Amino acid sequence: MRADLPVVVLTGGIASGKTQVSEQLAHCGALIIDTDVIARELSAPDQLGYQAIVAHWGDRVLIGSGPNKGHLDRRALREIVFANPDERKTLERLLHPLIMDVVRAQLNEAEGSYPYAVIVIPLYAESPQIMEADAIVVVDVPRKLQLERLMSRDDIDLDLAQHMLDAQASREQRLALATDVIDNTGDIDTLHHKVVELDQQLRNRFKTIPQTLPAQ
Repeated sequence: MRADLPVVVLTGGIASGKTQVSEQLAHCGALIIDTDVIARELSAPDQLGYQAIVAHWGDRVLIGSGPNKGHLDRRALREIVFANPDERKTLERLLHPLIMDVVRAQLNEAEGSYPYAVIVIPLYAESPQIMEADAIVVVDVPRKLQLERLMSRDDIDLDLAQHMLDAQASREQRLALATDVIDNTGDIDTLHHKVVELDQQLRNRFKTIPQTLPAQ
């Protein structure tokens, strides 16, 4: 899958800060296509992803009562797939083709309208063949900080957090693929400054627009 628009894959471990980086790149003018957002849309009731998930796992991954009855119970599904690598691979097999169809369509619609496209793919290191890219940006933090942020963000215990990290590619595997690395161990202002610098570097590399740094 390629488009005339330069393609940047943005990846990183869970709770590393990919959302903050992609939001700042959007402010810099990049097109952002987030595969997690697409997956969530596809798994809404009556969508193709939802139908595939329910057909495989049944009612145990659905909310059983309340205003969201019948919606996907994302926490239940997450616990299933992170506890069993085969289940995770099944989920990927069900959703990845649907997700990439949407990515392809959005890229084709956007050609010529942006300096470059950022495709956020959290599990890119696990399946790098899914997308050919002009640059691969890895948002990087140490495992200890990942665990702290993940437990705080998702209100889960250490055991589940460790299982979730262990189910993903290692930090070393992600970094081995990187053309660019964003260290996200500092505060949000430091991160934003690094992302603005990254945007300028990408624009220079792709030679897409006049090279003037945005106002700080």
